[in-house]
Amino acid sequence: MAVVPSRPLPPGIPADWAGARRLFEAATKGLKCGDLVHARHASCSKAALDMLGASLLGSVRFFFPFYVVHAAMHSKKALAGDKDFYKDMAVYYARSILFGATMGTTFCVSSCIMVRLVGGFAFWTALLVPGSISGLSIAVEHIYRRRIVMNTFYNMTLDYLYLRAQVAGLVRRTAAAETAAFMALNGLLLYLLHKAGSKKRSTPVFWFFIPDGERSDQSNEPKRICPVPHKGTCWESAVQATAKYSAVAAALQALRVVMNRGGQIAKSPNVFFSHFLSRKTAAGIASLGGYVLLYKVVRCVLGVRQGADMCHHSAVAGLIAGSAYWLQPNTTILSSALIAIIRLLLDYLPRRAEILVKWPMPELLFALCNGILIHARCMDMAHCPKFIVHMLDTATRNRSQIIYDAYMQQVNRIQFHKQNHT
Repeated sequence: MAVVPSRPLPPGIPADWAGARRLFEAATKGLKCGDLVHARHASCSKAALDMLGASLLGSVRFFFPFYVVHAAMHSKKALAGDKDFYKDMAVYYARSILFGATMGTTFCVSSCIMVRLVGGFAFWTALLVPGSISGLSIAVEHIYRRRIVMNTFYNMTLDYLYLRAQVAGLVRRTAAAETAAFMALNGLLLYLLHKAGSKKRSTPVFWFFIPDGERSDQSNEPKRICPVPHKGTCWESAVQATAKYSAVAAALQALRVVMNRGGQIAKSPNVFFSHFLSRKTAAGIASLGGYVLLYKVVRCVLGVRQGADMCHHSAVAGLIAGSAYWLQPNTTILSSALIAIIRLLLDYLPRRAEILVKWPMPELLFALCNGILIHARCMDMAHCPKFIVHMLDTATRNRSQIIYDAYMQQVNRIQFHKQNHT
């Protein structure tokens, strides 16, 4: 599998970090913050007010679809006119907007301060540090949404770093290697989820499939051939779960097509079907449906053979189910599994490591990820995850694109200067 950037590299932009750093230092030498961070306004204060207004309006637009989906997922409460439901959703939405506005404004202000402190632009401090500082505004977001946002940024950061590692030649991406890695991670993850379900732990984990834990009390239940907790026979349970998750995969693909091709679909509805009825959609449905089917079948087979449902059965079933990854390799799924494992392993930290629990480590990690992704968006867009590009452009009303354009203008100036002296 070849290394494929999100977008083509602009002419003259090195793919490696060392070359990009040298080019950045040459292009930004002697520049002020108004030449790069806020090219629309020479004044830092006016730029901060402009970013505040843009981030407020951009956040209203960016977060609105997510709350429409939230209402759709709780359609019973929404259609019943539940006042508490709408009140909570309004609070969540307002805090999300405030979060976006705070992040954008804090980034602008801290960038100007950093330029003055350092005395100019440096490759790793120009955007990485201000982006990390602005990431602390995640504290404004409601805890319900905070976990979702943080998990998304963790995944996107791992995706970006993984792609950069490929560019640097540190890793080589192949479908076989990724599938083997996912199978191992998935086996460990489902073992931990099974164990966590049995002990009723409350660790928040974002994973699309949560297996049932072992039954704690079977005295009042009729005798069953299969000790695995499920309704109906093993085959009925497996088929129902497979159909459910296959439908989820189809719905997600449909949503992705609508989000990416909304304008074209509005003009011609046939565009939706031409993109939805594709090999990619079929592979996504087969991958998720096959994953669930393999897990359910293998766990039941092991449970019947052993006469008991045990955690290591989920590990074996997860290992085998992970082979479905081959049908549609996706590094986001791979990174999600790794993050979920780390979250679950935090439950087993010794007492002397309690400082990691008392400190807001997830929020601090999010801040660092935010800095990395903002740096990627404005200085390395060719390798930046497409979702991050879309999010930052929408939430800042293209202020992130303006920073990128200002940087490319300086790069073109340097290259033009070199050509005239050769």
